Amino acid sequence: MKFFGCNDFKRILVISRLDEKFKNEQKSYAKQAYNVDEIIEFKQMLEKLLDSIKNRTYFPESPILQTIYTLSKYVLAEK
Repeated sequence: MKFFGCNDFKRILVISRLDEKFKNEQKSYAKQAYNVDEIIEFKQMLEKLLDSIKNRTYFPESPILQTIYTLSKYVLAEK
């Protein structure tokens, strides 16, 4: 299937969490079972998103990013 004139897309499955003890086995099984290219945990996805926005403090063009930034400050303040 072609999107935006390109065939270089990956299928990514985001899951809540993987068991640390069986992480590799679970990833391997899920990749085959769901026919995806990569498995990432939700927490990992949020951390990468926060890393990409941490140098900014205001997002007038994106209420979603503004909300994520604000929530991250509350979560970090609780630690």
